[in-house]
Amino acid sequence: MTDLWGVCAVSDFFMHIGFLAWDEEAGMHRANRKAFDAYLRSSEASMNWKGQIMGVRTLIRAQISGLLAGPIAEQIFSGDDVFIDEADCGFDEHEDTTRASGLSMLLPWRCEFNYLAGLTERMLRTPDVWARVTALAHALELRGDMDDVDDFLPAPIQHWPPSPRSARATRFRNPIGEA
Repeated sequence: MTDLWGVCAVSDFFMHIGFLAWDEEAGMHRANRKAFDAYLRSSEASMNWKGQIMGVRTLIRAQISGLLAGPIAEQIFSGDDVFIDEADCGFDEHEDTTRASGLSMLLPWRCEFNYLAGLTERMLRTPDVWARVTALAHALELRGDMDDVDDFLPAPIQHWPPSPRSARATRFRNPIGEA
């Protein structure tokens, strides 16, 4: 297995231009949390502003999980212990874990990156999801490139991934029934 890589992304992710900026000197994305919070508050005039804010945050969490899924799946496939540490992220603006770390700074809880890394790993380890990941990897290896991967994707789970503080989070902490 050489020169293989995967891409996971959420297709309906809103544009976050203006909320993240690359800091070359620090080797990391800097979040403009003030501008992002102002963007979220600007939707308060609508009837369901709290739901819209939660929806935007869920999309960010989904994007982070998508960015972390490739590196985590690679470690699972290799039989390595999964270790994705936010402190090790950085130095490459386009690296998935570095982008995930930057996006996590837009979310309200300090533990979001590590929480989502653990949640993504547990979801990838569920038999149905892992079977789809390996089937897609095999198809990509045979074909080299694919435009349509919808047949390989599991059905979307509503409100996934949840906030680490939500009641739904406990449902997803252990999706494969381990103790």
